[in-house]
Amino acid sequence: MATDVVVLIADAARLRAIRETSPFPYRMLYFSDSNLASALGTIRAHAPCRIALDIQFAHSSSGRAFAGKLQSFSAAGSEVLLVSLENGRWSMRPIETSSGGVVAAASAAVVAAASGAVVSAADLNLNLSPNTRRVPRFPVMDPLAAVVDGKTTSLIDMSVMGAQVVSSPVLKPNQRLRITLPDEGDTVLQVTAHIAWSEFQTSKKSPLPFYRAGLECTDASAQALEEYLKRHCSDAPIPPHR
Repeated sequence: MATDVVVLIADAARLRAIRETSPFPYRMLYFSDSNLASALGTIRAHAPCRIALDIQFAHSSSGRAFAGKLQSFSAAGSEVLLVSLENGRWSMRPIETSSGGVVAAASAAVVAAASGAVVSAADLNLNLSPNTRRVPRFPVMDPLAAVVDGKTTSLIDMSVMGAQVVSSPVLKPNQRLRITLPDEGDTVLQVTAHIAWSEFQTSKKSPLPFYRAGLECTDASAQALEEYLKRHCSDAPIPPHR
């Protein structure tokens, strides 16, 4: 059974904000995402314990790799948690780790982190496979036309990490793009993304072939995407393996 010790990992800014409010009733041990070796050593020393990953760190490439190292601790009784900022308050919820080193949140965890998220921007399949999801994705409520490198592209669904789009122009894996997402009124959300996966497809409903692609956002904060999801996506996530 996990002790009341919580080893929390976040980037420096988020770590400072969490420490200033001291929102959790546990014995907290704080580590920056630039000091992961020390964090892992502390986890070993206190195992079984609680291991808390800030949502922004968890969704980064280093966070996904770090999560992969936690499987053995989870199997030995440590509890892995996801920390997020919801409506001005810090929350901590259980999650699971998957073999790909990716944080695969139990639906209550990341759905709550993206609370009420209603989006139609596909959760990009960051394992470069259209059927592998790390976080829930949500369909957009109304048709949205994103602008990808200056070209209009259909926005299909979204997650707190990226989006799925359908495009006539060629989209290739690892291609980096500037994305403009339409928001309320005349405002827009601008992010940088890379293509995690891409498929060339045809359809009887479309006279021309097209590309379906998953985009991973690289510079948008999870918080900004969470808020965007709330404004534009359905409350119900897309079922797994769809």
